[in-house]
Amino acid sequence: MITGTVLWAANGFNRDDKRTAPTANNRQELELYVATSKSLYFYDARNHLLKEIKKGDFRAQTGTQDFVATVPLNLIFVADMQKASGREYAYIGCGFVSQNIYLYAVSEGLGTVVRGSFDKERLHTLLELKPSQEVLLTQSVAFPDK
Repeated sequence: MITGTVLWAANGFNRDDKRTAPTANNRQELELYVATSKSLYFYDARNHLLKEIKKGDFRAQTGTQDFVATVPLNLIFVADMQKASGREYAYIGCGFVSQNIYLYAVSEGLGTVVRGSFDKERLHTLLELKPSQEVLLTQSVAFPDK
């Protein structure tokens, strides 16, 4: 799969202190987590690395729709609200990152869908997030059916 490229396009660093998606006052409060069939990962954007946080297939826990359990890549958008300039800005930034994924997906012939139907508390626990961190959105990326 094209995990690394899609993550960089979504919210990677393209300059020393700037990412591919803007944030209010350059607070960079949004981070991405990745669920694949093998593991759950944190995307370390600064070093462009996936850091495994749990072994196992947790894709089904990223949403309420049946298909999330089988798509190759589920992304989880997490904002640290202590870093954010404001709650509304964190959500706006999340939209920019999601749009970057859509743009990358269409350029590569991939399918993607953003999803708001998920259990926020379940994901918070699964990811072992701090109280200041909040799951904002999830998004699936896959090869379209032929």
